[in-house]
Amino acid sequence: MRASLLALALTLLTPALASDSSSSSSTSTSTSTAPDSEASENAVPLNIPYWPDPPANVIVETISKPDDCPMVSQQGDRIYTMYNGTYTHPRTGKVITFDTTYDEEMRPFIFFLKAGQVTKGFDIGFDGMCVGEKRRIVVPPKFAYGKQGRVPHIPGWATLVFEAQLMHIERIDWAEQARKAREQEEAEAKEWGKTETIEDAEVEKKKAEHEKKQAEEAKQRAEEAKAEQERMDRNEIIEELGDIKDELVNSLSRFTITGISPYLYIARSGPIVNKNQESTQENTTFQSAKF
Repeated sequence: MRASLLALALTLLTPALASDSSSSSSTSTSTSTAPDSEASENAVPLNIPYWPDPPANVIVETISKPDDCPMVSQQGDRIYTMYNGTYTHPRTGKVITFDTTYDEEMRPFIFFLKAGQVTKGFDIGFDGMCVGEKRRIVVPPKFAYGKQGRVPHIPGWATLVFEAQLMHIERIDWAEQARKAREQEEAEAKEWGKTETIEDAEVEKKKAEHEKKQAEEAKQRAEEAKAEQERMDRNEIIEELGDIKDELVNSLSRFTITGISPYLYIARSGPIVNKNQESTQENTTFQSAKF
């Protein structure tokens, strides 16, 4: 009986305990997810469930348009525009400006239409637009920055809204530009050819001058070597003459020492000598030698 009552009590208490546990868990969860400050309240979410469903395509709304529109924008035009770019915070509903040309400088933004310089949605929004026309351009994420966003100004999955006015269109004649570019390339090629020819001529000229200089230096070295050889030969001849002179002086000195007059010896060896003189000279020589 007691066991039956205990089982019944447990059966009745289990749902209540479960309810209290669930309530406590819910309270805890609610407390943990509540924003701690205004900063967390305004924090930009990066996950798609917080964002409303974006439009499927770019939405272009004309705010105002001039009556006189002689020219509309087309691909390749240089566009001058003033704009203000915003997105709406999904939690607070606050409109956040991420980019604007209406700042202190007030300079228009310039780009070439449909040339890949801006997002696809921005290009679409400015196509076929009149000068002075104002548009509201709504760009979904797939035509802007997608899930990555553009840190730090644009979060992922953001739908961007531009209020823009076209200030000026500069029509570019791309065929003429291509022709000018081609002419410039040809002129540069010709100039390069001339420059290359001039450079080749300069190289050949310098080469010829170098060879001429080398030949002159070789000739000068040969002349210097010849002059040196002649000087050495002259010195050798002078030295030989000096030796001969020394030998003659020595010979004359020997004749003088032995009592023989060198003049007599020289006269004796000459072509004109009479026999009496020769006999006398021989006797004198003999006597001198004997003495």
